Amino acid sequence: MRKTDDIRRCGSSLTSSKGFSGNGRAALSQMIEDSHETSHVLVDVMSVIWTRLDDCRGPMWKHGLLALQILKKVLVDGPLAAICEATDNIDKIRALKSYTETAKHSHRDEVQAIAKEIYNLLVDRARLFRLRREEAEKRRQIKTGTSSAVKRRAPVRLNMGFKNLHQALRPGS
Repeated sequence: MRKTDDIRRCGSSLTSSKGFSGNGRAALSQMIEDSHETSHVLVDVMSVIWTRLDDCRGPMWKHGLLALQILKKVLVDGPLAAICEATDNIDKIRALKSYTETAKHSHRDEVQAIAKEIYNLLVDRARLFRLRREEAEKRRQIKTGTSSAVKRRAPVRLNMGFKNLHQALRPGS
């Protein structure tokens, strides 16, 4: 289990404008997995998210965007307590739905779109829990190797020569 400082440092790096040095997906997955183990990890992760959302102004727009992306991932893959925590701070997410702090339209649109998506998930709990179930099933299939997309089909054996096969598949040519 990692210490509070390590978790906060990792969360800050994942939401930094400079980019994360290392495998960001693996670090985020590990943070989410750790947050299932103990509640203090979730508190630290959410603390970083709310801090980054608060300083999402002007050139720091990317902090907010990355924090929202991590929040969505935590809501979908993290512990149920993350939903309660996000609901307690839904006013911050609602405010970002009309984000106008950056000059570039594309940046503003990105922040607004993901804020709107998270807000809609928090308001429509049935959709959120359906998404959580789907993601949990995907993780289970990957872990156990029972994914239908991964199954390999046995090759088809034909008892005819190539000439006859060509004729069978393309009768008019």
